[in-house]
Formats: sequence, C-alpha cells, structure tokens
Amino acid sequence: MHQAPRKKRRAQAPGANTIWTTLVILAVLVGSLLSIWRPWQHPQTPTALWTENFKFLNLGLDLQGGLRVTMKVDTANPTADDVDKAKTILENRVNALGIAEPTVQRQGNDRVVIELPGIKPEEQDKARKLIGTTAKLTFHIVPDAIAQKTDAEMKVSELGPAVATGDIILNAQAQADSGGRWAVSFTTTPEGSKKLETLTRANVGKRMAIVLDNQIKSAPTLQSVLSTNGQITGSFTSEEATDLALVLKSGALPVPLKEVEVRAIGPSLGADAIKSGAIASLVGIGLVFVFAFYYYGLYFGLVIAVGLLFSGLIIMGILGGLGATLTLPGIAGLVLTIGAAVDGNVISFERIKEELRRGKGIRGAVNNGFNHSFWTIFDVNLSHLLSAFALANYSTGAVKGFAVTLAVGVIASAFSNLVFSKWMMTAMAQRRQFTAPDWAAFKHPTIDFMKPAAMITTASVALAIIGTVIVGVKGFNLGVDFTAGTSYTVATKASVEVEDVRSKLETADIQGVDPKAAVIQRSVTPGIEGAQFTVKVGEIADTTSDQLRKTLTELDGGQVTQIEKVGPTVGKELTDKTLKAVILGLFLILVYVAFRFDVIFGVGSVLAVIHDVGIVMGLYSLLGLEFTISTVAAILTLIGYSLNDSIIVSDRMRENLKLMRGKPFREIVNASINQTLSRTIMTSVTTMLPLVSLFFLGGSVLRDFSLILLVGIIIGTYSSIYIVAPMVVFYNNWRATHKPNSKKPAKA
Repeated sequence: MHQAPRKKRRAQAPGANTIWTTLVILAVLVGSLLSIWRPWQHPQTPTALWTENFKFLNLGLDLQGGLRVTMKVDTANPTADDVDKAKTILENRVNALGIAEPTVQRQGNDRVVIELPGIKPEEQDKARKLIGTTAKLTFHIVPDAIAQKTDAEMKVSELGPAVATGDIILNAQAQADSGGRWAVSFTTTPEGSKKLETLTRANVGKRMAIVLDNQIKSAPTLQSVLSTNGQITGSFTSEEATDLALVLKSGALPVPLKEVEVRAIGPSLGADAIKSGAIASLVGIGLVFVFAFYYYGLYFGLVIAVGLLFSGLIIMGILGGLGATLTLPGIAGLVLTIGAAVDGNVISFERIKEELRRGKGIRGAVNNGFNHSFWTIFDVNLSHLLSAFALANYSTGAVKGFAVTLAVGVIASAFSNLVFSKWMMTAMAQRRQFTAPDWAAFKHPTIDFMKPAAMITTASVALAIIGTVIVGVKGFNLGVDFTAGTSYTVATKASVEVEDVRSKLETADIQGVDPKAAVIQRSVTPGIEGAQFTVKVGEIADTTSDQLRKTLTELDGGQVTQIEKVGPTVGKELTDKTLKAVILGLFLILVYVAFRFDVIFGVGSVLAVIHDVGIVMGLYSLLGLEFTISTVAAILTLIGYSLNDSIIVSDRMRENLKLMRGKPFREIVNASINQTLSRTIMTSVTTMLPLVSLFFLGGSVLRDFSLILLVGIIIGTYSSIYIVAPMVVFYNNWRATHKPNSKKPAKA
C-alpha cells in the first residue's frame, strides 16, 4: 500500500530570529514604556511624565533636598510594640507638617528613620525639634508645703506623683487671649473627662502643676471643676504654642528617642547634583557612541548605540515600576551600567570578528560569536550582581540606592547583550553582508606575556604591599560617616580659599569648635559656578551647630547646602557593616569563580582583587581623599569590575585546555591571553570612558568615587595577566612535578 509522503517541516536557517524572541523583546519594550508612563496614576495629565503630582522616577534627598533623621530608642531593650508605637506617633507628627510624601520607617530593633523630601532649610530645625520631642505630659497636685512658690521656683522632684497623663487629651490647639498671651487649649477623651473631673473636684482651690518632658510649664490654681477641656499656659511664643499643640495631638512617645544621625540637604545642592550628574551621563554616553562607531564601524556601532538606548528604557522602567529612589550614587550606578552594557557587546563582537577571520559569513559568525560569548557575559554580570548584593545587604540610604540601581542596570544590560543585541545583529545579517574594521594590532598578537611575569608580578605585589603599609601607617581621612561629628557643605564664590574659611572660624571663636582641627576641603565642578567646601568638625551641640552654620554663611557668597551629623554608634556600626560587606562580596565571588572554573582560578581571582584594592587604597590614603560610604560602594564595585578581565582570560584558558591538549601550560596561558587581548583592552576602555566623564564632570562627591574605579580598572586589566595567569601556571607546574614520572615543567 502506497503511503503518502509526509510534509517536511521547514528548518530554520542557522542564526535566524524566532518569532518568540521578537515577541519577548517587544513585550519588554512595551512593559518598560508602560512602567515609565503609568497613565493610570495620573489620569488628569496622562501625557506628562514630570508634574507636581506625578514623577515617573522618585528622587532621593541628595537630589531634591530635604531632611533625613535617624532616631534611636534611648533605653535598654525596648519592646517591638514600643518602637512600632513610636513610629506611628512620629508619622502623625510628620504628616501634620504638611510635607509631600514623607517617609517614616522602622530600622532594626531600636531605630526609626524619618525622611522629609523638599523641606526648606528654614523649616528643618523646627521639624527636628518636633520629631525629637517626647511630649510626655503629666499633671501633679502641688503639695501644700511648696504652694507659695512661684512656677519658676518649683522643682519637679518636689511635686507628688502624677495624677494624670497626656493620654486624657483628645485634641489640642494654640490660642491667644485678649492680651496676646499664647496658650494651648485641649479637649479630653470620654475616659479622660471622667478622670479629670474626679481629680479636679477633689482639689478645687489647690494648685495643679502641668509638666511637659520633665519641665514645669505652669502651676495654676484650680478655680473650678474641669472635665471636657482645659488650658496649658506659660511663656509661649506663637510658634511654641503651635508646636506644643501638634505634639500633644499626636501623643507622647512611649520611649525616649535621641538623634544619632542627621542629614540636611538644601535644594540648591540637589539641583547642582542633578545638573552635574546629567551632564556626566550624557557626555559618558556620547564618548561611548563615538568610540563604538570609530572602532567597530557603522553596523556594529549601531547595535551598541541602539542597545544602550534599549537598556536605558529597561532600567528606567524597572526603577519606575518598583518605585525605587534614584540617588546621586545611583546616577553613578547608571553611568557604570553604560560601560557594563558596552562591555558585554565587546565580548560578543570580538568573538564575531574571530569567526570572520576564519572565513565564515556574517550570519554564521554572529550565531557562533554570541553562542561562544554567552557564558563569559553571564559570568561577568553575575560577579557585578554579587558585589551589588553584598553592598545592598549592609547599607542604607543613598548607597543602598546605588546598589539597587547597579543591580537593575546589570540585569538590563545582560538582557540587552544576550537577547536584544543578538536579535538585532541577526536581523541585519539576514538582509546584507557587513563586517567590522579589523585593526592590525589585534589580528594575531604573539606576545610572550609569561616571559617577564616574574619581574612584573613581583613589582606589582610589592606595590600592593606598599599601599597596604601606607594605609596602616597614615590611615584614611575618614568622613563623618565613620567618625562621630558634623560635616557642612558650603557653596561660595570662586575667590574663597581654604585659608579664608579657617580664618573665619578663628575669628568667630565658637566654643567647642577648634579651627585648627577642623578638616576643610575645597572643590570646583565644571559647569557649576563658584567653589564648594566640606567643613568637618567633631561632635557639637545643636546651639553650637547653629552658630557655626551662621558663621559659614558669612563667607563671600556663603550658603550652607548640606549638614550631616553622625553619632558615635552609627560610625562604629557603619565600619562593622563595611567590613562585612567587603568580606561577603569576596567570599561570594570566590565560591562562584571556583564553581564555574577551578579552585585555583577562584583563589587567583580573589588574590588579584585584594592586590588591586591594596594599590588603590594606598593611593587613596596617600592623597588624603575623604573616605566615605560612597568610597565603600566604589570598592565593592571595583571588586566586581576587577574580575571582568580575569573571567575573560580564565574562560579562554578553560576552552583552550581542551583544544590544545598536550601543550605546555605556559603555552596555553600565553595563547589565551593573546586571543583575548583585544577584548581585555576594549572592555576596560569602554568601562573607563563613562568614568572619565564622571571624574571631570560629576562633581566632588562622584570625583573620588570615579577615581577609585579608574585606577582600579587600569590595575585590574594587567592583574588578570600578571597575577591570575602566573599563579595558574605556577600551580599547574607544581602539580605536574609532584605527579609520578612527571616531565620537567616549563618555567613561568
């Protein structure tokens, strides 16, 4: 019986795009645009992305100005219920200030963090006072023995026990009498009115002292029975009476709280930060675009350019959709992801160029190039994610924003590199033949990198040891993040110098402020007029802080744009968290690299990172640059980026161990380094271009941050060749000599 021929399924050509890939990319694009736009959140202004009522991206306090206060319970072993009640009461007080989008969050077991975005500098002191007031109100019947004393002569210790507390108060408001004297009138709760009536009925004709936070406010004589309302009199100003009414309405804090950290940022500093960050980002993107089109030509460069824009949309979409907050260090994270996005393309494109040199057509080269580079890109991006995780796990505030932004950027870049770039290259390859410039210097390098390895490695390790010794002897210029004290950021005219600021402090002669011990640093940012100073002093009282702030505003064009106050407990905890973050980051990377490659690769990579950090930190200490929490973020980022080249070289070594079986290990390592030389150099260059922009245009905060990474990436580029590779050669030669009947190994 004749069987009808079966229809053959049409085979897909190698390197062709599938409909599913196209649909996934389209879905990600539409989802990102919707997450940025979010029209359901602002139906009245659906076409606007930035209005008073809707902003597609939340800005941190360092970008829009505001106040951040960390309050710590000032008693031992507070209960979770007490801390939760304190948080609720502080929320009520903050909401009464009328500030848009304030946040009050519990932190740990004994802290509450309050953030007030956009609050004006002149209102910040009032907000701090309201936040820190316990508002413990008590009523006492004055004993007959001291009834003849005036209110000022009485002491709280002389009064009897409290007969009622602020719990009886339902509402309170400030009022002025016919003589213009301010007082606070209050109404009581139903239970409170019964208690107050019973109390006052039994004591008509006697004096009743009203005590607020252990201070006698007044002790009037009870003329009649009180029940549903009462009045607190005293020497109040209008503002004091209003503030007292506010805290009485919100209720007393169940436990006393004290300030352990204050960061007050003026709107002008935030505006300058946005301006410098935006300029640095745009220039960084521009430099990358110019480099991409020059080095890779039109078609490859076009993929990099469009891929960057695609990555940017995904990043904005994720940050907007999650309601994440963009901070100044977060802008640095975004700029770094520009380098990371191009970095992945470079890895793939250099593989494609290798395939083209072997005579393959563009379609086959694209397919093979992306397939071979997949795991290298995956490994590189995962190392960045591990560093970001370690940082996010032990940080708060702006630096946590950096870690989140960096992690989001890495995820977006990985998707763009592995999916979108391959899809776009494949789509172009199906329509026409094209290639990329093949620079002669990188065609077939045959450099014997292992020949001078002993000398270069020894010198470099010695440099790392010297750097570590410098840190041990000189130490760091620790910022206020790590030491108890207060730091002021002051904007002045360009003519003001460091000695002018110190002279002003000496002339003012403020008690508790030593002008000679004050750390004063000056910086100038291109594109922003005038100079900016950081003035750091030790722990000072609030009254002294006010005096110092007024003194600094007397400088030519002086304006205090930021105040940071950190207590000793916060500095100590931050130091502890920093060490834990670095150790966790190194441990995670060691485990992963050892799992993906070999233990010796993992150990070599971690030693290379320690070597890189030792040199960079020695330079940082030698230059006397301020060591802040942003420095920690830079170190952890450096750990991730230092592994880039190590992973690229290690990945090629692993591949060549199979292809060059039987060859001396030294020859395999040399071949691997030469084959990946263009990638090693180009990935470093593309990562450094945005950092150069940050260094010159990103402002004083990001300048030191970018310096660490610039120097670190330069050192990391050669440490992958002269730290990791020699260690791998030495280890394998040693292992070969300890095998029975082993041949004499090649020298490293």
